[in-house]
Amino acid sequence: MSRRVTEQAPFLHVLTRGTTQQRSALLRRLHNDLVICLCECALNILKGHVKLTPSEKLNLQRHRAKLRKLVDRKVPLSQKRSVQAKRRRALC
Repeated sequence: MSRRVTEQAPFLHVLTRGTTQQRSALLRRLHNDLVICLCECALNILKGHVKLTPSEKLNLQRHRAKLRKLVDRKVPLSQKRSVQAKRRRALC
């Protein structure tokens, strides 16, 4: 894992294990490091570095445009932050 992901591991754990209200509250208040960390996770998913089950792949297919937007370097962090706040459970 990268340094950034290991530093943000407690946040990622809370994000995946929290309730819907907790998750949406956390995603509304993201720092730049957290946004970049989630974008790195999306990149690893798209590149195939993370092993996913067929059902997980099927669930992520509807969010593939959002994942690609998170990975795109031309998209500013402010737009990436809003994509993450709106997507609810795309990666969680």
